Amino acid sequence: MATLRITPSAVHDALANNNYLSALGRTKGSMVSVNLVANTDLRTAEDFRQLVVKQDKGTIVHLGEIADVVLGAETYDEDVRFNGEAATFMGIWVLPTANSLDVIKQVRDVIPQIREQLPAGMKVGIPYDSTAYIQDAIKEVLSTLTETLLIVVVVIFLFLGSFRSVLIPVVAIPI
Repeated sequence: MATLRITPSAVHDALANNNYLSALGRTKGSMVSVNLVANTDLRTAEDFRQLVVKQDKGTIVHLGEIADVVLGAETYDEDVRFNGEAATFMGIWVLPTANSLDVIKQVRDVIPQIREQLPAGMKVGIPYDSTAYIQDAIKEVLSTLTETLLIVVVVIFLFLGSFRSVLIPVVAIPI
């Protein structure tokens, strides 16, 4: 690019002059790293290779002449694995106003439909479910409330000796 006097911004401008959003990757230098995102009508790697980056005095420079243009991942900085096999990750973040338990229930209800549409050999799974902690906390609160109610009932009965005196705390505590 330096020999042809083409700057990364010239490449960016050439890509930005089209109208379809596409993540391209990035350029790296010793001091600079620039993420490239383009709006372009181009659909294939070959279309990108033929993209004119510079035209000067009858000389045309295509992107394929100054860059390796391949169809690939947006970034190769991460590697997703599930049970030791290469995988594709899709995260589901619950909105603050949504009930996490309802969301995971709906996700689990939809998984069989997704599984039917997958190509042969592909599997779908939930490697991490943060609602397990919520469910454990709810169970723990309920068991603590039950234990507390039993202890209060026993203590009141032992001190006052009547089931009538136990009735009011038994009704009031859960409320």
